[in-house]
Amino acid sequence: MNSISYQRESALYRALLAFVFIPVSITLLYATFTDDFILNQYYYGSAALLGFWYFGPIWITLGLRAMAKDTLIVQWDESNIFLRNGRPIPWSTVTRIELKMPFLRRWAQPAQPFYRLHLYHNQFEDIQTGYVFTPIELKRNLGVLRKNWHLYKNRK
Repeated sequence: MNSISYQRESALYRALLAFVFIPVSITLLYATFTDDFILNQYYYGSAALLGFWYFGPIWITLGLRAMAKDTLIVQWDESNIFLRNGRPIPWSTVTRIELKMPFLRRWAQPAQPFYRLHLYHNQFEDIQTGYVFTPIELKRNLGVLRKNWHLYKNRK
């Protein structure tokens, strides 16, 4: 059975990198309450909230991925592709595989890249990657998924 997985060290490194911005936001929040100049209070306060708002979800997602027992993103065999939850999807039902790399989602929070499996009857399944791959790795893994899909899609 073939699979795509990530390196736990990579997720840990990126989680630590995102965590660096949390103490910076705490420092800015502290500066908000100690500064006497009103414009600095607004500036520091808004910067602190944006730091928590933007880097907090990234840090939590990467931290959970770094601590996870299983580093598997997706696996497959000749007849099915298996999602992280173990649900099998037959290759023959997949009509297209694409990489989605949204920049921001609702409320201006970061959105993680994911692979979308388009199925028959306008249905789809998303394979979340959780910020653990670089753009080059995402495109390489997309090529691997598409190659296997082309190889196995006509088998019943």
